[in-house]
Amino acid sequence: MPNDLDENIKALLFVTILLRECWHSPQPSYSRLYMLPVFLLFFLVFSFSRAFTLSLPDKVNSGTPVTVQWSRDNGDPTSFGLMQRSLLGNQPVLSVTPVQNAAGDRSGTADVVFSTSGQVLLAVIAQLSLSSGERPNQLAAGKQLTVVPGSNLVDTTILSPSPTQSSSLSPASSSTPAPSKSSPSRRHAVVALAVTLPILFLLLLLLFCVVRAQRVSMRHRIDQFTAIWTNRLSTRETISSFGNLDVEVGSMASEYPAPETRQVPLAVRREQKLRMLVDEVVVGEPPPVYVESPDS
Repeated sequence: MPNDLDENIKALLFVTILLRECWHSPQPSYSRLYMLPVFLLFFLVFSFSRAFTLSLPDKVNSGTPVTVQWSRDNGDPTSFGLMQRSLLGNQPVLSVTPVQNAAGDRSGTADVVFSTSGQVLLAVIAQLSLSSGERPNQLAAGKQLTVVPGSNLVDTTILSPSPTQSSSLSPASSSTPAPSKSSPSRRHAVVALAVTLPILFLLLLLLFCVVRAQRVSMRHRIDQFTAIWTNRLSTRETISSFGNLDVEVGSMASEYPAPETRQVPLAVRREQKLRMLVDEVVVGEPPPVYVESPDS
């Protein structure tokens, strides 16, 4: 498995663990949730930044050295190998051309000889050579090309005889296709963009849903508290010293939004105070007259 795929898996695991910690936290930190897209973008860019670039023709001649232009990034190893693998069936590695870059150059050339015709993949590996049964460590996406026998690349044209000349043979003209650059880094950037944008969209959608749910819950609590407070005010205005205190005080205490352990004692104290005020006032009877006795 290539190293860039390993780095992508590590980045995905990191983001998954971070998302799980933020989601299951008793008091979720929304700042960490907002930083998730930044972390994801950073790790995806870091994982896709390591990529070699190979430039060589799409069709080459077998048995003839072909100049391969290569370029590397800062995170890539200085010395590496150019591996040839046949794409026809499950073929083993054909050969590995070592590239000794002791000076640590960012770009250079290497001569590669393709000995087997057919569809061949030329890829960059970390090893300079492979032993029997050793698995190559591919560092970047390879370049697919077609290897043909040497005589197939030369086009020879024989002209028909003319009346004034018995035969004329035109010189052989050979045409070599222009090299086309393979840009794995550009493909990696496209893949990174295609992976990052949907994930960023999903994360932003998740954040929008969380914030909206919090606002709806808070609005519901405020509306419920406002309704209870309005009902309390209307009930308090209808309380009279000669009214039904049991029903009014009991209903007012039952409509409190707080638990009963806090509101029942308050309702009882209010009821007792109102009853004491009513008992002290006697409606329809004159106040008592105190007359001093002659003995006093």
